[in-house]
Amino acid sequence: MLETILQGTGWRVTGRQHEQPGASSHVADLIVRLTSARVQTELVVEARSRPRLSDARTLAEMARAVGGDTGAAAVALFAPRITPAMARHLRELDIGYFDLSGACRLKAEGLFIERLPLDASPLAPSDYPEVESLLEDPADGLTARSIFGVRPLKRHRVLRAMLSHAERKWHQSELAELTGTSVGSHVHLVVKVLQREHYADFEGKGPNKRIFLTRPADLLED
Repeated sequence: MLETILQGTGWRVTGRQHEQPGASSHVADLIVRLTSARVQTELVVEARSRPRLSDARTLAEMARAVGGDTGAAAVALFAPRITPAMARHLRELDIGYFDLSGACRLKAEGLFIERLPLDASPLAPSDYPEVESLLEDPADGLTARSIFGVRPLKRHRVLRAMLSHAERKWHQSELAELTGTSVGSHVHLVVKVLQREHYADFEGKGPNKRIFLTRPADLLED
């Protein structure tokens, strides 16, 4: 989808990765490397299937946290449809966005693109495989399907956080806070499957109980 938006602007997508941006502890849904004739920059993309106004504030806080001393990072929200109210709220917070209708506001070093929605009906996520994979993780295999279930995006964030900090031992509440997810609906279910499949184990009891990965390399291969 970004390739379509960037057509004719002199910018192109030259890389994608799924990890925490820079030295930040935040786990991004996607980091896109954008390149023009003179400048290369990165855009941190967060995806929501049904974005809420509260997501805009979360993204603004994340942009400041990721940017650190260098100033707010370039962050954009992707959703199948960005409503006018959401777009207005994101602009007020200086957060970028793009959706399947063609509406966008992308701002990064050397880059600024703002477009109103196209008159044509919005496309479906299935029209863009990379969009569909961002909203619903396409990972294959019994373990991946068991973990992701019917809330793949948020559970995927939990798993990526654990893999990005493979040596860390976590309180489930810490995982939920880092990934913007719920302990009960997301973290607990991911942890339950990882322990059942012998990819993770607990240490401690009560308030000191923590989860940690025992075979992160095997989990990546599976």
